[in-house]
Order: sequence, then structure tokens, then C-alpha cells
Amino acid sequence: MYGTPGSTGNNNARYTDLLLAKAVFGAGETGSVQPKKINWTSTYALWPYFPNQIYYRGITELVGGGGTGVILNDGTLIFPVEARKAGGTVVSLVLQSKKPEREWELSWGTTVSGCSNPAIVEWDRCYGELYMITSCDEGFYRVVRSRYWGEEWMEEDAILSRLWGTSHNRQENGVRSGFTTATIWGKKLMLFTDAGVFGGLRQQK
Repeated sequence: MYGTPGSTGNNNARYTDLLLAKAVFGAGETGSVQPKKINWTSTYALWPYFPNQIYYRGITELVGGGGTGVILNDGTLIFPVEARKAGGTVVSLVLQSKKPEREWELSWGTTVSGCSNPAIVEWDRCYGELYMITSCDEGFYRVVRSRYWGEEWMEEDAILSRLWGTSHNRQENGVRSGFTTATIWGKKLMLFTDAGVFGGLRQQK
């Protein structure tokens, strides 16, 4: 999912057209060590599915976030997005769908203003618990949690939130990062990739 410049047509608001690409995995050759071929078959523009949600909430621009998003047992897709509002403020929220080729909805819950480049992971499916990491204008990464699939976001305690700076001097907005979960030695962990500074060079760690 990514964004390209566009126009909302009847109103003068700016928006970023979100595109969803659909892939089909090839079978691959028998006995071959080569990875299976990925065929990108279709691309869908998502903005026609929620123009009223954007208009009535004062959103002028939507941009896709980082990471891989979340797929639930019932097939629901959840992706992080950042929204710019008419007053210029930026917030992060999620976009979800059970029928990705027919309907999409924006979550009503958002982060506080000044949070961009969101990435999400699913933590507890029983309670609909998601975690989101965003880079904030104050120069740090904010960690927020939702127990209703994005309908309400609460900042996590200081053990996680505001721990990492978005740059060496906490003056930059940070980068779009990867965020996932893994079970290692029987313990469930969150894994987050960030850009670091080593010997004056900005590298990925």
C-alpha cells in the first residue's frame, strides 16, 4: 500500500490516493531452490470507498504507514495510515476491511496530533489489542495501544513510549519503520527496526 498525489474531485481538498496491490504466488519448479514467483495481478485505488469519512472528519490527505499491517482470522486487513487535517495537524490511525475489493473503513480513534509514520502489530487477538509506534514532532517515538481494533488509542507507559529518539539530536521526524512480533524461546516479543547513527553515518539497525 502506498500513496500518489491526487484530487478529491468535487471538493478542493488534497488527498493521497492509497493503492492496494494484489499478488498471486506461483507454484515454482519442482526441486528448484529458487523462491516462488510473485505475480502482481491487480491494483485497487482505495479512496472511493471512504470519501464521506474523509470529508466530514476534515481530513485533507492520507498516507500509508510502515510495516506489514495485520491480518485477522476472519480475513480482515488492517493497515496503519497517517492523516493530515484541514488545520495542518497530523495524526495516525488505521484503515481496515473484510472485503478489500469492495469496502474500507477508517478507525474513529486516532493518536494525538503530531504523530506520523505509523506501524502496527497485533498483540492480543481475544481483546482486539493492537500496538502502534509513531514518530512524533517532539523528536521521539510514541507507543500507543488499542483494545478495540483502533477505535481508541492510549499511550503506553514510559517504559516503552518516548524511549527512542527519532534522530541523533531528536530534531528530525524519523523514518517509516518495520514493526512485527515473534516468539523466541517461548516468549512473545515485539521487533522494531529503526535507523541508527554509527560513526557519523546513518545506517539501518
